[in-house]
Amino acid sequence: MSESELRPIAGAWVRVGDFAIEGVRTASVWRCGALRVISALEDIEPEEDGLPQVPTWYVSASALRITKRSVRRPTDEEMARVRRDFAMTQAEEDNHQPGNVRNLWLVVDPTLRKDCECKADEVVVIDPADGFQWQNTKSPYDCRGCELQRLLGRPCPLHPIAAATERETAAKAAQGET
Repeated sequence: MSESELRPIAGAWVRVGDFAIEGVRTASVWRCGALRVISALEDIEPEEDGLPQVPTWYVSASALRITKRSVRRPTDEEMARVRRDFAMTQAEEDNHQPGNVRNLWLVVDPTLRKDCECKADEVVVIDPADGFQWQNTKSPYDCRGCELQRLLGRPCPLHPIAAATERETAAKAAQGET
């Protein structure tokens, strides 16, 4: 069984660094051209109580917009390269927010691999701009797009009016208006 995150087996990837996160065995950051990848080995809690944690490789990819100095989601072609270079061709793409990263998951032990159990309890959202798919909770009170909006200031793709109203309220509060 692997005790390390995945490292590229092809391509001109440069290791940028390592970092530690609670619950993550090992993690490293890589770059190749505009692509940026975090590769980690995590112990994932199973949905069923009493079962042991499942060691899982995780690769999160984003890409830089050089001209705007901002981050964007990788294209399907770029993700194909990430999959190939990090030996994640069998990985499941599972995104839990409408952000700028695309996430790949692959259980280390091939006999334990199955679709992510969270997908049965979530709604698939498709971004009309680029076809990007992400999962959101079914609860009307717990939207991951709205959560990301509060963290990063980008409008929620599902609730743009609510996000605009929240920004207006915050701006008025900052100016002392009620």
